[in-house]
Amino acid sequence: MRTKAVIYARVSSVSDRQDTSRQIEDLRKYANLRDIEVVATFEEHISGAKKNEERQVLTDCLEYCTTNSVHYLLLSELSRLGRSTLQVLRSLEVLHEAKVSVYIQNLGLYTLQPDGKVNPIVSILITILAEMSNIERSNIVYRLNSGRSNYIAKGGKLGRKTGSIKT
Repeated sequence: MRTKAVIYARVSSVSDRQDTSRQIEDLRKYANLRDIEVVATFEEHISGAKKNEERQVLTDCLEYCTTNSVHYLLLSELSRLGRSTLQVLRSLEVLHEAKVSVYIQNLGLYTLQPDGKVNPIVSILITILAEMSNIERSNIVYRLNSGRSNYIAKGGKLGRKTGSIKT
């Protein structure tokens, strides 16, 4: 039986400013080189700061993985799974209970050992990295708000220019 995997790709922007094609192509190449069959691909355009319950595509992906005898969930990086440590750990728990190992491409790590047990070192790393991602999200929000406040304090105005007719 051939090893089966699912690809999950996410970008934060709902506009055409970002897309998931790079993530998907890189993960497909990885799977092909290792003779892993990609049986499904899930793409989502939503902030990783949202709770899992608000991320329908992620929810569908996790359900697919746990009900279709998938061996691996392939991610380009851990933050694709989420920016909240708790949400990431919840997703991993669901997958690990179903013996689905998560492969994180930018780290070259699998969350499960070949015997199906959780890799304890990877588990520690993921917890730390998920928390670092959470901190980075907070820093981004801080910098954006600080920049806006600074701009306004110097006389800048936010919003559309007077007379704009754009919707």
